[in-house]
Amino acid sequence: MKRLLPLVLVLSLINTVFAEPIKVVYHINDTDKIHLLISSVREFQKSVTQSHIEVVVQGPAVLRLGNTSSVADEVKELLENNVKIGACSTSMRKNKLPPGILVPGIEVLKQGAIARVVELQQQGSAYIKI
Repeated sequence: MKRLLPLVLVLSLINTVFAEPIKVVYHINDTDKIHLLISSVREFQKSVTQSHIEVVVQGPAVLRLGNTSSVADEVKELLENNVKIGACSTSMRKNKLPPGILVPGIEVLKQGAIARVVELQQQGSAYIKI
């Protein structure tokens, strides 16, 4: 038993070091919650250094992804910190938001927001609704 304990500790350490990143999908559709989303993503990145984060934006919240939005600089910062951001193509069309006006680096989700969220969940992402 005494010989087994060091092996368990080594295996535990190897698992921690080589663990896969935690995958998370944030889903937002409320323009009023954009600041909550941004701070939540920042805090998650501080707490979990190995993570893969994707934000799926739907409904009127897509309006906050434009180059001239009051949060455009913060959105750019998220993108620079390896957060993937996708805008629902249906929501963009309904809100008359042309793709060329988005902050560079944001992906237009041709399959729509819900399909993307489901796809990410099937791939093992934890779902966080903002």
